[in-house]
Amino acid sequence: HRYQILDRVYPGILREESGSVDGIMLQGLSGSEMRILDLFEDADYERAMVSVQLVDTEEDTEALTYLFAPNDPVLQEHLHGTWSYEDHFLPHLEEYVLMCQQFM
Repeated sequence: HRYQILDRVYPGILREESGSVDGIMLQGLSGSEMRILDLFEDADYERAMVSVQLVDTEEDTEALTYLFAPNDPVLQEHLHGTWSYEDHFLPHLEEYVLMCQQFM
């Protein structure tokens, strides 16, 4: 499930038994590219291995993702409702792009 995080335009996902999240799987990233992603996701996220099903082949495989505060119940209290790309991200796209540019 992709949750809305209080006062943030991007979502947080949690590991849930019956949960699923649609996404894009990147392959062939270098160690330095993974370190950049780790820095970008910051301390509120933890990289974790999850089971995924590829859409085009329906093959099951493993992939890394970033879970939101998997061991921090206080931070998890900031999760509420379902995050929507159209409702929670698109209205803030310009500010988000600027933040990403400043990060790099």
